Amino acid sequence: MVSVISENQTCITLVAAADLSAFEPVEQRVIALTRELTRDAEITEPTFSAARQCLADDRQLVELVGVVAAYNMVSRLLVAFDIEPER
Repeated sequence: MVSVISENQTCITLVAAADLSAFEPVEQRVIALTRELTRDAEITEPTFSAARQCLADDRQLVELVGVVAAYNMVSRLLVAFDIEPER
């Protein structure tokens, strides 16, 4: 289990960094969309278009936005109710 946590922490650190060169172009576009939706609750047209171009179809785009929105909702609920993770 420790290795999974370590890998996740490394991934989170890379995503939080401004330089996304460690990621493939499709991953960079997905991360950009995720960042905008999470930080601003909206996606700019250039980011939306870039993500749309790299995904197979609009269904994948809808699923991506839905997953990001769902995780953001859960996160905000946990913060609102001051719920800490179990240890």
